[in-house]
Amino acid sequence: MLLPAAARAEIAIGENIDWLAITRLEIGEYKLIEAVDRAKPGAHWITRHFLLKRKGRFKGEPPKRVRFSRHVPVKSQHPNNGHRYLVFFNHQGRVDYVIDLENPGETASWERAFAANFTEIRGRRKILRALKSRLAYHDVHGWPKIDTKSYVNGKPGSGYIKLEAPFNSAAHDRLFGGSAVYLIVPADPALEKTFLDQTQDVEISVRAQAAWRLANYHTAHSERLLRSLLNDPGASVLTTQARSASDRIVYPVRQAAYRALQGMGVRVDRPQGYDKNYPDSFLE
Repeated sequence: MLLPAAARAEIAIGENIDWLAITRLEIGEYKLIEAVDRAKPGAHWITRHFLLKRKGRFKGEPPKRVRFSRHVPVKSQHPNNGHRYLVFFNHQGRVDYVIDLENPGETASWERAFAANFTEIRGRRKILRALKSRLAYHDVHGWPKIDTKSYVNGKPGSGYIKLEAPFNSAAHDRLFGGSAVYLIVPADPALEKTFLDQTQDVEISVRAQAAWRLANYHTAHSERLLRSLLNDPGASVLTTQARSASDRIVYPVRQAAYRALQGMGVRVDRPQGYDKNYPDSFLE
């Protein structure tokens, strides 16, 4: 999703293996046929061109052979023929994400198998077990609807939760680009109670974020609670910089509750103090 840039501090956003399993239409295991390096003299990075042959498929009909390229450090180990990779394809049929099953992160630092608890899953058997478990879950419980244009589109009720990775967690350490690190995980049913509880937190920002996330759970309880939050008293001062600095009073929890109900498809009147220019990014 996001490639952390070394040149400047970047917010890094990774995707855990459960979210990858849900959002990619085709997933296969491949063996390396050849890897060819192209580098300019004195360069610290090279372009490595991969040619892979499919050895197994887990979802959809991934192609039997595939080519892709990655930029890797000059000193990176050159993989031997037969090296195994787990390849995810986007909705246009192009290689989107590649997990090196033998040396995770060797192909690209961000392409790793992360669990929802921010740990890294390592080892071919463990990675494939996690993938198969997720696929089996949705074969039984059904597949969520995914926006084919953007897997993470910032709209309430999009089926994902963007969690901040704790400092010193594996996800934080592997993805860190100088700023905050987030991990995209599916909005699993087990998380609903957590967000319901957080809507009662003393912090306005916690209540607002929880309300936004509840858009993924259109239950009677969640809808009733969100309706009550349209009158949340929590107010903040928002400073914007245009031609001149200006401050205005906003109600983040009311904003989030209204947007969440919209995401559910529930028609409600805009709450008092609603600001149409308030950015959703402050809620997510």
